[in-house]
Amino acid sequence: MKIFIATLLILASLQARSEDVYVDPDCATNGNGSTQNCSDGANGPRNSWVGITYVPGNAYLGKGGATASYDSCNFLIKADGTDAFNQITLGSFGTGQHSIVCASGYVFGETQHSWITIDNLDLTATTGQCLFLQGSNNITVKNVTFRNCGVFGIGLGGNSVSLDHDNLTIAQNTFLRTGGSAISGKPALANTQEWANIRITGNTFQSGVGSGSDPYAVPAISLVQVSDRGAGVQNTISNLEIDNNTFLGVNYTQEFPSFLILLSRTPFPANPGRSADHSNCVRQYSIYGTYIHDNTATNIGGGIGVHFSVGSRITGNRLTNFRATTVIGLFYSEHMYTGENVIDEIATGAFAKYWDGLGIDYDYCTRNGIIAHNHISNARGSDVANEDWNGQGIAVFAADTHWIYSNVLVNNRFGVLFGNDILTKNYRPNHVFNNTIINSLRDGISTRITTTQENLIYNNIIAFSQRYGLRADGRTEQQLSNNLFFGNAVSDIVSNETGTGTVNQDPGLIGGNTVNAFRILTGSPAYRSGIPVSELYTDFDGQARPVPPSIGAFEPVL
Repeated sequence: MKIFIATLLILASLQARSEDVYVDPDCATNGNGSTQNCSDGANGPRNSWVGITYVPGNAYLGKGGATASYDSCNFLIKADGTDAFNQITLGSFGTGQHSIVCASGYVFGETQHSWITIDNLDLTATTGQCLFLQGSNNITVKNVTFRNCGVFGIGLGGNSVSLDHDNLTIAQNTFLRTGGSAISGKPALANTQEWANIRITGNTFQSGVGSGSDPYAVPAISLVQVSDRGAGVQNTISNLEIDNNTFLGVNYTQEFPSFLILLSRTPFPANPGRSADHSNCVRQYSIYGTYIHDNTATNIGGGIGVHFSVGSRITGNRLTNFRATTVIGLFYSEHMYTGENVIDEIATGAFAKYWDGLGIDYDYCTRNGIIAHNHISNARGSDVANEDWNGQGIAVFAADTHWIYSNVLVNNRFGVLFGNDILTKNYRPNHVFNNTIINSLRDGISTRITTTQENLIYNNIIAFSQRYGLRADGRTEQQLSNNLFFGNAVSDIVSNETGTGTVNQDPGLIGGNTVNAFRILTGSPAYRSGIPVSELYTDFDGQARPVPPSIGAFEPVL
């Protein structure tokens, strides 16, 4: 206990020796920053950020409500804090945020420094980056307004072998406009570092963020590794968490929206050629343990793309009114989970011409993933071009061994669509079970398989499609068991056997337009009419499934 108390006293004494250095651009005299009053002359505030020498433990505070304007900035922080108790802090004093406006260059930058906090400032870099971090460790950026950043809001340098970013927190900031991505990192092909423990949380990205002057948009958040034809990457990104952010109007008016969030590499490999066993795929993973959750995005151009990843989780997001090829898409990835997302209103814009306007897409070279407990609605697709290849709630293409269950898919052009036209023979089957697929404008489930893949489709409610319940185009019978088909306008099943245990009765769904709609009651023919599933899994609400389970996404509440 005595050692513990002594340690606390030492830490307290170290903290007590720190100083606040004040900056007030309205002062006539450039003081030493000891006080807040211009009248104190030599002891009064500094009147410029130029020439500051940074000391561990000190806070450098600009006057709130005041604006410091410079033709050129490039203010380098050439020091480290020593630990959490003796950080270098940049912020504001008094009332409101201190504003720094730079006509050229970045506002603040550092190279491989540690324990720095940038808090409660208002930054403008008309032609540059507002913050330029060339490697970082235990740096926090919080409560900052990025008002007008000509290139990036926060640029994460990665052009050399040694530039590393670890334990970086970007929290509760507001990004109003950036010429490029609000947050951007591009590790070079030679970068050998593991960028670890980066958290982007509680920020607001408003209209204009990530919108350049040309019609091609850029992501609001972009971490893209440089590669050699899709491979050769030495950098890794691990334990990246993007959560509880609000995205409003990002890229929505751009003619060619790309992504809202992009974790990937450049150049992206060409589409793989024909292969029987995924050996054509780039299997060099470089992004590990990504967690994107509980974000809200409204009126957005471009979706969330995570590629070359293992163990990615994309959960609990509320995503509304998107113009995108896909709202959530994964390529070249495995062991991922996409669940509990609510996705509504997806327009295609007809800019991709096909495979456009999707809710969730597990695409080229993905395997061993789970898509579960999502509510996806109003992916209506477009009649402008290739109208039978867009507007899917869920799409799986050239992929295998995914589990798709307990999703509610409503008012989409297609509920679920499979495509495998680059295969030479069968991949392992995907499992599609216990989904509720309602009011599809074309088909509830559609397969576009030009070779062989026997997907397992069971325990689903597929009802009220305006064309087919299930349309099977391809060389292989889809394996159907205990599905309920009802009210599909042209036919329940086309070009496939009906399978076993099929129910053709009205499921008696509870009506409504919310995520609580389309449930069943105990009197429904879907109740306890499914086949048992060997894996442990739950319904849309997270209830354990009985044996036998009900058909559809929901078990009734007893």
